[in-house]
Amino acid sequence: ERREALAQEVARARSDAEVQGCTFRPNTAKSGRSFHRAHDSSAPLPRGFHETRERLRNAGEAERQKRQQREDRLGRLGSASVAGPAGAAGRPCSSVSGGAAPPPPPPPAQSAAEECRSPRAASAAAIAGAGAVSARGRARPRGRSGAG
Repeated sequence: ERREALAQEVARARSDAEVQGCTFRPNTAKSGRSFHRAHDSSAPLPRGFHETRERLRNAGEAERQKRQQREDRLGRLGSASVAGPAGAAGRPCSSVSGGAAPPPPPPPAQSAAEECRSPRAASAAAIAGAGAVSARGRARPRGRSGAG
């Protein structure tokens, strides 16, 4: 008991001396306002972070250059096919080697009822309307058999 009392008295004297001389460092991590000041150092970066970042930047730059070259090349091909080579008069665009094909025609307009229908229902209606007939002349079921 006596040793414990002596240890407590020494600890109390030490804390009083710290408060008197302001030699202690307050724990600001728990106060809401100064929390960010105490922890403003960012978390350490993972190993190889900078190397990976540089590699990805270089890869992105290489892809950007490839895309630009491709667009430039396609732009030149498009302008050449519009003007047409000297001997290509009367030939369709698809016969010109490397020429860009004309865009496909837009899909036929659908009625409002068809647009609201699900794709599965629309395809089922198309199959039923087509009346798929086998080689023997009988209608044959298409798709999965049974309830689905």
